Amino acid sequence: MAERLNLNPVYFGALFKKETGVTMNQYLIQTRMRNAENMLRSGEYKIKKAAERCGYTDMYYFRKQFKAQIGIPPSQCIPKRQQMHVTI
Repeated sequence: MAERLNLNPVYFGALFKKETGVTMNQYLIQTRMRNAENMLRSGEYKIKKAAERCGYTDMYYFRKQFKAQIGIPPSQCIPKRQQMHVTI
C-alpha cells in the first residue's frame, strides 16, 4: 500500500496506526477474521474452506486467531441447522 501511495513504508505504517489505532497487520487480521465469520455464519462454508479463502493454511493458527479476534471458536459461528445430524 505504501508503494502505491509513494510513501515510505515506515512512515505509512506510523500514519496508518495514528489514524486507525491499529497496525496494518492487526487491521488485516481483523478484516480476515470478520470475513471468515461472515462466511461461516452464511452456512455456505465449512471452517477449513473459510480459513483457506482468508489465506490461512494452518488450522490451529486460524482457530487461535479467530477466537482472539471474534471471541468465540469458529465452530460456534456455524448455523445450528448445519450442526444437526439427523439419524433414523
